[in-house]
Parts: sequence; C-alpha cells; structure tokens
Amino acid sequence: MTMKRYGADGANLTVFGIPIDDFGDTDPPITIEDLEPRTTLKRGIGKTSVRLDSQTRPKRLTINLIPSSDQVRHILAVEKTGVDATFSFFSNRYRRNCAGF
Repeated sequence: MTMKRYGADGANLTVFGIPIDDFGDTDPPITIEDLEPRTTLKRGIGKTSVRLDSQTRPKRLTINLIPSSDQVRHILAVEKTGVDATFSFFSNRYRRNCAGF
C-alpha cells in the first residue's frame, strides 16, 4: 500500500467544503494513503493466473490541525450531522490532484 506525505506549503485542501490552512506542528500535516492494493494476482492450477483490478480505490485522509481551532470545530460539527465526507487536494509543489468522498 502506498502512503504519500504532503507538506502544508503550496497545498490547497478543502474538507466538507471548508478550506484548511490551520495545520498543526505534527509532521506530516497531510497524509493520503491507499486502504487496499490497486491489483490482486490470483494464481491458479497449471501455471495460470488472473490479475484483478480494483474498481474503486479507497483512500484514507489524515490531517493534523491546531487543536481547538475554528476549522476543527467546523469539521467536527459537520461530521456529527452524518453528511458524506468530501475532500479535494491540490499541491503546487508536488503537482498532485486528489478528490474523494
């Protein structure tokens, strides 16, 4: 499984439509990782094998924010409502785009 650690400089992150910029001191401030491998190889009898590609690529987003900041309170309030989580990430430094729900 792949884990990408992104810095806060040059990062544009929105969670639940809330722009995030109050990153804490914990390193790394943003982590996006795969929960499952992208492909699975199934081996059969008689030297045959099948490659199974995952239709969806579940990710885990971890952000470290300043405790008790306004952004933390907003995210916790929206999370308690039970709304589906959405996020978008763009990094100028690493030239990466990622969007998820």
